[in-house]
Amino acid sequence: MDPDGRHSWATRILPYLNYAPDNQLDTEKPWSHPDNRKAFGAVIPEFINPELGRLDSVRKEGWGLNHYALNSAVMESNARWIGGGSNTLMIGETTGNFHPWGEPGNWRDPLPGINTSPYGFGGPSGKGAYFIMADGSVRFISKDIDASVLRQLAE
Repeated sequence: MDPDGRHSWATRILPYLNYAPDNQLDTEKPWSHPDNRKAFGAVIPEFINPELGRLDSVRKEGWGLNHYALNSAVMESNARWIGGGSNTLMIGETTGNFHPWGEPGNWRDPLPGINTSPYGFGGPSGKGAYFIMADGSVRFISKDIDASVLRQLAE
């Protein structure tokens, strides 16, 4: 994430997804600047959970949405990554309250639980959610996870 908070974590991982909108995206300007409208209006397939299957969940007010969010506990207040490893939740599924993928601040707190609120983390099955761990591995976390274990994974 840039130090000024003008772009999201999702913008920063685009090159790793083989998506390079450099000719359309100006990182010197905020994500919502009119010059960036075309780039951030795009629906990025990697940011869409195919299990949700709702057309209204891929675009809002012309912005491409993101069905995933960053774990807020792995960020410092100045929006800088603070690390983690194979036992640290980094990015997880969401089932509601979707944000544009370019919008800074698309992060959520996992501590209230999994599949407890459309403003938290959760998967479409209602049984838990998939998370990308800080080391890049993917794990399914059950909604029935012990709160103390979830706290350890979140920090």
